[in-house]
Amino acid sequence: MRRSLISLLFLLLVSQTPWLTSNTAAQNHRMDAEGRIEVKYEDLEDGTSRTVYYLNTGTERLELRFNPETSLPTGSRIRVYGRMRNGNLNVEHSEVVQTAETTSTTHALGEQRQLVMLFNFQDQPTNRPWTAAYIQDTLFNQVNTYWQSMSYGQAWITGNIVDWYTLPVNSTDCSVDLTQAALDGARALGFNPDACTHFYLIHPSNVCSPQGGVTWASTDGLGNYKTYVYLSGTATFYSLGHEFGHTLGFKHSNALSCGGVTFGSGCTNVGYGDHYDIMGYYNNGVANSYHRDLAEWLGSRILTVTSDGTYTLTPTGLADNGLKAIKIPQSYDPTTNSTTYYYLEYRQPVGYDSFLSSYPGVTGGVLFHLGTIGSDINKLVLGSQVLDMIPTIAGANEALAVGRSYTDPAIPVTVTVLSANSAGATVSVQFSAPTCAPANPTVALSPSSSPPTAPGTSVSYTVTVTNNDSSNCAASGFNLQTSVPSGWTAFFATPTLTVSPGASASTTLTVTSASSASNGSYAVGVNATNSSSPAYSGSTSATYSVATSLSVVLSTDRSTYSRKQAVTMTGMVSANGALVQGASVSLTMTKSNGATVTQSATTGSNGSASVRFQLRKSDPAGSYQGRGVANDNGVSGSAATSFTVQ
Repeated sequence: MRRSLISLLFLLLVSQTPWLTSNTAAQNHRMDAEGRIEVKYEDLEDGTSRTVYYLNTGTERLELRFNPETSLPTGSRIRVYGRMRNGNLNVEHSEVVQTAETTSTTHALGEQRQLVMLFNFQDQPTNRPWTAAYIQDTLFNQVNTYWQSMSYGQAWITGNIVDWYTLPVNSTDCSVDLTQAALDGARALGFNPDACTHFYLIHPSNVCSPQGGVTWASTDGLGNYKTYVYLSGTATFYSLGHEFGHTLGFKHSNALSCGGVTFGSGCTNVGYGDHYDIMGYYNNGVANSYHRDLAEWLGSRILTVTSDGTYTLTPTGLADNGLKAIKIPQSYDPTTNSTTYYYLEYRQPVGYDSFLSSYPGVTGGVLFHLGTIGSDINKLVLGSQVLDMIPTIAGANEALAVGRSYTDPAIPVTVTVLSANSAGATVSVQFSAPTCAPANPTVALSPSSSPPTAPGTSVSYTVTVTNNDSSNCAASGFNLQTSVPSGWTAFFATPTLTVSPGASASTTLTVTSASSASNGSYAVGVNATNSSSPAYSGSTSATYSVATSLSVVLSTDRSTYSRKQAVTMTGMVSANGALVQGASVSLTMTKSNGATVTQSATTGSNGSASVRFQLRKSDPAGSYQGRGVANDNGVSGSAATSFTVQ
């Protein structure tokens, strides 16, 4: 299905300039060619997407393949060298002959006038999934309001809708020139598509085009920027708004995956990986600061930071004049005069970001994106990339949380989130060599209290140490020590834990009480000392409960029963005056004729365990006995009760 869509769209776009022919050059031979760049964005409903580049030579359209993947601004005239394979030109070298006369910035300013065409097929003439009024409201009202808000009134959508037109084409005919047929339909209804530069072609999905959207950006013979948006089987706020973002020159909002670190070598781009704005997949959140900076919409609401300072960011979802983002130069390419920046922004569940109420790991700190401004064709392909500030933990938690720092030692710069609330987030930016700030570790013991345990029995605890040093510090070794009553023994499975800043590590502590220990609760202490900085340590304690027996109280819900009623028998278990959870209790009912019935249960947090004995009509009358025997960790206890059956 995907291959069919690609083939169809190639035919559709060729039809926009009928004098062009598709490439029929011989395969597997070297060639060079010159022409203007055209860009196609493919966005299917299943979440797959790709960006395809074509070279319009004036006589044919060549699909270009780059390795590594690259990017070229729409309308630029380039010369490429490579080898034809499977109908595509595999580019080995390219050079820009003439840059585009217009840029993505100029595309994103002012009126964006659209001609919207709704069409279906002659074999399905009544298949009209949407009304013209619905499209009018969604695109020219809702989507327009969204992008006006994103641009602070600097870009807006206007245009006309061609109401449903039935093409003289069957929905199963994948070889027909649908674009030309749709344009002819618009003319038949009194519209002049020749005077338009932006188009939406919307139709029900069919066998030739899976559900999704495609945007094609190109320039005509006069250098005028033109866009065609194709929507097959979808016309939601997201699909209309996302594809409109492409017509403005925006690529996708992606993520950067760096194998357990936030940023470094060997990272991979994750297409659609930023799920928090409309240019990602699949939410209608605020377009991130990189795209809005690329369009020059933010003005004084964004600040380039190159020296130490403290800055407060207001939520991106609020349409105010506060500081929406800061950008920190990450790298510069003097050859292409392109700069890649860290973009820092603060997202809160307000406005178009209201859906973020379900993402505390995003709203609890500051988001970082990477994005390039300039003409570096090897970087603009990536669009924006959200960075994961907690890469060792999976989930929607990419924000740098309050109290945490991120350091790029290559600059060097350190960003620390000082505070965050509903009004804004304050960050500190320090351009200096990173220094290590050690801190006391956090130590935890689990369980906090052992079950009742017979003297001389071993109990295992899990010891967890969290390294709270700043992120600039190296991993530290933490020496573990324990304190237990005299005559007891204790040992760690691993007496020294090596832990990186912000991370945790665990080991097992085994404690054995003295065989002569008396009933009672005893403290088991653990201390962890930073071997590199002994002044920094942490400690905690847990309880070891010694018991020689369990106390059991047995009861029934009544004192007298009739046959065919049910007897609920409950055993309440405690030790040293404390209720015991997790004890196994065997409950036995002895009938007046000596017959017995036994059931088992486990005590809950309230120390009780209950079972239900059903009396039968044939059961004898008389005095019945109940007995409960509890066992836990080698310690036991019992109790009895009685009741009457009439």
